[in-house]
Amino acid sequence: MASEIYLAGIDHHQLVVQVSLADTSNKQMKLQKPLPGLDHGQLELQIPLARTSDQQMELQIPLVGLYGPQLEVQIPLVGTSDQQMELQIPLVGIYDRQVGLEIPLAGLDGSQLELQIPLAGLNHGQPELQIPLAGLDHGQLELQIPLVGIDDRQAGYQKLFKGEYHS
Repeated sequence: MASEIYLAGIDHHQLVVQVSLADTSNKQMKLQKPLPGLDHGQLELQIPLARTSDQQMELQIPLVGLYGPQLEVQIPLVGTSDQQMELQIPLVGIYDRQVGLEIPLAGLDGSQLELQIPLAGLNHGQPELQIPLAGLDHGQLELQIPLVGIDDRQAGYQKLFKGEYHS
């Protein structure tokens, strides 16, 4: 299952990507985000997330080494066992540089979920989001991806993927 989402040019505005993951297992989820080298620096992120029952996790991740301002990624995670978890990832101040995110998610009933979200040319072109999804063993995956704040206009895109896989 794959999808490509093209966005119009963004001019120094905020891009918000919301990814909701529904997990039916009680196992541990991990996020690893290696960021390939930029023109003026290299960024690497490894974010292990330990899911505990009835707990709330919040992550604020400043990214340094960009050409101009600081890039900040805020990922609040809200969820209990067998409940929905929500990720909000605002990206601010990309300017004319290319940022790539690779987000493998491991530990969903022994299977692996992979998301690749490259963002390119936020000032002078179309950023592209490619989200291939690898199947789950026993569960349902839901993604909602609204995108707002493009050229002083509020533009939205919502896409919902649902899939059930049984071995």
